[in-house]
Amino acid sequence: MKCKFCEQELPEGAEKCPNCGIPVRSNQKESPPIGAAMTTYRTPEQVKDAEPIADIEPPEVRYERLERTSRRNRWIALCAILLVLILLVSGYFLFFCGYRATIRRYVKGRDSMSGTRYCEIVPDAFLSKMSSKYSMNRKEIRDCLDGYFNYAKEQMADDLGSNIEFGYERDETTTYTDEETCSEYEQKIADTYSVTVDIDKVVLANVRIVTSGSNQNATDSLTLTLFKSGSKWYCMDAMEQVDYACQYDGYDLW
Repeated sequence: MKCKFCEQELPEGAEKCPNCGIPVRSNQKESPPIGAAMTTYRTPEQVKDAEPIADIEPPEVRYERLERTSRRNRWIALCAILLVLILLVSGYFLFFCGYRATIRRYVKGRDSMSGTRYCEIVPDAFLSKMSSKYSMNRKEIRDCLDGYFNYAKEQMADDLGSNIEFGYERDETTTYTDEETCSEYEQKIADTYSVTVDIDKVVLANVRIVTSGSNQNATDSLTLTLFKSGSKWYCMDAMEQVDYACQYDGYDLW
C-alpha cells in the first residue's frame, strides 16, 4: 500500500508514513469532497527546493528608511516652493516694476480714466510744482485728469463708436545710461517745468496704442520718454498731459 499524500510505499504494519510522517489511518480515510478544505503537505524535496522566507525588516531599519523618504519629500516640497517664489518675484519685478509698469500705467490710466495712475508715474516734485502753479491740491489735479480722459473718450466715440478701450503693443526700446544724455533730459525737465530731477537712466520706448470702439479701431504709434530717478520710473509724456489738463481746467472744457 502506498501513502495517499506522498505516494511512498508503506511497510506492512507501519503506523505512519516513513516519508511524510502522516499516520497510516489518515491514509485509509476517504478523500474529502472536491472544494473541501484540506492541509497540503510538501515532500522533503519540495521543502528543500522552496525559496527561503525573506528576513523581516527590523523596526529601527524601517524607521530610518521612512525618515529618509520623509526628509527627501520635504526637500522636494521646499525646492518647489522656492521655485514658485522666485517666479513670482521675477514676474512682479518684470510686470509691476521698471519702465514696463510705467508704460502700462500710462495706457491703463487713459483706459480707466484714472488720474491716480498718471500721478503715480510723474515725480512728486513735479506734482508739487503743479499744485503751486495752478493753486490745486493733489485731489483736484487727479480730478482734472479724470475729466480730461473722459472728454478725450467722448471725442473718440464720435468716430470709433461706444465702449472705447485702450490696449498697447511695445516695440523696440533704446536705453541710455551715460551722464551726458541723462543731464540733457534733466535740463529739459528743468527748462519746461522748473523742476529739478536726478535722472539715472533714460528709455525711449516705441509703443503702438490700439483704441478699440464698437464701430472701428485706431492705432497710434508714439515714442514714450521714460526715465528712472532713484528707484522709480516716470514718464515725461504723462507730465506733459498732467500740465495740459491742469492748465485748461479754468476754461471748463471738460
